[in-house]
Amino acid sequence: MPAKGASPRRTGRAPGNAATISAVAPPQMEPDGEPGEDAGWDQEGAGGDGEAPDSEQSPARLPVPKASERRILELLDKEQTLCGPRTKGKVNARARPQKFRYLDHTADVGIQAFGETLCEAFENAALGMFDIITDPSKVGAQKDFEVTIEGEDLKNLLHEWLDQLLILSQVNNMLFSSFKVDLKDIDGGFGLKGLVMGETADPSRHVYKTEIKAVTHHMLEVKEHPPMVKVLFDI
Repeated sequence: MPAKGASPRRTGRAPGNAATISAVAPPQMEPDGEPGEDAGWDQEGAGGDGEAPDSEQSPARLPVPKASERRILELLDKEQTLCGPRTKGKVNARARPQKFRYLDHTADVGIQAFGETLCEAFENAALGMFDIITDPSKVGAQKDFEVTIEGEDLKNLLHEWLDQLLILSQVNNMLFSSFKVDLKDIDGGFGLKGLVMGETADPSRHVYKTEIKAVTHHMLEVKEHPPMVKVLFDI
């Protein structure tokens, strides 16, 4: 798939898909240091450390969504989640065991990710991808991005989810360590709403392992029962 530019001010597209990406305010924290179940999903402003938005410091917001983008957001708000109830608001590399494994392949590197729900499998796939790139346990959650995607099927949605995260990382010089995903069945396809957290890449503090050039379609697999996803990366 040709690379698509992505940043807090831009919108990426692919045939049959639509995606919007924006920076969002840091979520409110619970006493144990984890964000609440719905933290960061419905916030309209963007500020620092939970304070009121500041016009000079707040990340720039996306322009008013076009008709196709508004349709995705409206459908996602209307439809029921496919992921069921949650006990935590995100997957945190420093707080939970990693739920993925590496796959042996002659040319590329791959991962197989699992979860109690398909949403968690998508989250762990993202965590596994960044574990190939860096050590997520050393990456803080200083900045948030919201990703909204529509796909014709779950495999297409998985590819687009990881592809958009890779673009966000490369274009904005970011590394990510925490992920939250909600999946919904919408109008003949599927929608994904994701919240990702990370910080600016810093060679003095972060570990650099393997550069990922692209997310491939080769051997791409999604199973709902039990939840499992498989993906290969071009390195």
